[in-house]
Amino acid sequence: MKRSLMRPASALFPIVLLLAALFGNSTMVANLYLYYCVIQLFSLCSVDSFRNAASREPGVKRVDRRFSGTWLLIALGIAVCSGIDRFTKIGQNQIMLVAAAGSIIFEQMFEERMRALSHPSDGAILSVVANILLLAGLMIDSSEGMAAPVNLTGFYTACGAGLGMLISIIASYIIEPVHAFSLVPRNIGFFPKACVQTLLYPVAAAFFLGLNVAYFAGLILWRLSRTVCRRAADESRPLNLLLMATSVLAVAAAMYQPLIGFSIAVAVATLCAVIVFCALGWRIYLGTVLVMLANAQLFVKTSMPQEWNILPTEWMFPFVCICCAIAILLNLHKAFLKKV
Repeated sequence: MKRSLMRPASALFPIVLLLAALFGNSTMVANLYLYYCVIQLFSLCSVDSFRNAASREPGVKRVDRRFSGTWLLIALGIAVCSGIDRFTKIGQNQIMLVAAAGSIIFEQMFEERMRALSHPSDGAILSVVANILLLAGLMIDSSEGMAAPVNLTGFYTACGAGLGMLISIIASYIIEPVHAFSLVPRNIGFFPKACVQTLLYPVAAAFFLGLNVAYFAGLILWRLSRTVCRRAADESRPLNLLLMATSVLAVAAAMYQPLIGFSIAVAVATLCAVIVFCALGWRIYLGTVLVMLANAQLFVKTSMPQEWNILPTEWMFPFVCICCAIAILLNLHKAFLKKV
């Protein structure tokens, strides 16, 4: 199966989370994403495991067997997450958010099925519809303007996510009927690689930032970078430039406004993408180091005692500008070159 190197629709889910955190209830959004990550972990990262496995399969029957083989694992992940919610003090009265997170993962599985069976545009449409419904549910719950019929946090979020999942199931099987079925979990061998591809940024950014609003800005870049394996040099150059340009824009914003958290989140996402998805190369490595130095200087300047600042105050702005300019110039090399 042919793999796509960059999917714009992959950014929709983190964009929805970012908008809901900015204009709605950021705590609820953080809990939803936490449950999403827990289910991903205990389902052995079924979405990316299936994506990696399906990219190697030549036939639709084998793809569908791998697809249906993830269902029990996702159900296990939801059960474990529900148990954590039920028997600990971490998330009281939030079982609807667990249901919403499970629905999101099932919906993403059906998106991946469409793409694996050579219907990428249909997969993108399913993503758009599902994420619009998810955003609507999150905003209704955040506004508290419409009383839920049950006293459970995230009722309308679960309804939106569940409706998106239902639409994806129906549309997927109408467009491409079932070719084969098996509950055998055939993708377990792909878990170690998929775990890194799924959870490296979420864990690293949570360590530095916690699940705050800035966290979801970096998540957009991380999900845009995803693919089934490390890119070749030619394939990686446009992504390299995108990572450097986004990082530089975040640094520029943080220099004039209190947005250092967003800049750090983007820098962490860039570092994780370089480690996992970008081709090996000195240009992107040096550019990443320069961006990190610029962020470190800004962080020390804005958040640490004055004695921690190694550079004189008047040198800070030129130093950051030089680092950012060199990072961009290095990765402009052949970034717009297309194969003929």
